Amino acid sequence: LIAIATALRENSSLEAIGLDNPRTFSHDDEITVHIASMLQVNATLQELTLRQHRMRCSGASILADAILSNSTLRSLDLACNEISVEGAEALARVVVAV
Repeated sequence: LIAIATALRENSSLEAIGLDNPRTFSHDDEITVHIASMLQVNATLQELTLRQHRMRCSGASILADAILSNSTLRSLDLACNEISVEGAEALARVVVAV
């Protein structure tokens, strides 16, 4: 998934991607960091699903910060992750800012 996120930094045609239920054993939201980095520069992607990533609050906060600098993403699905109140609040700030 890190390689996919890296490739999507240069994406100019893909508008939607589902990266659900990865079979990885990454710790500390490492994959989320790379996805967030991609979102900061990708100007094409409109829909992203990250279901069942075992994402926690820290990952949700990292993702929320990246989304603030992205003007094209319209849909983000984070169903079945491990996000609690702190992460939900970070994501809510993005919704209010948009």
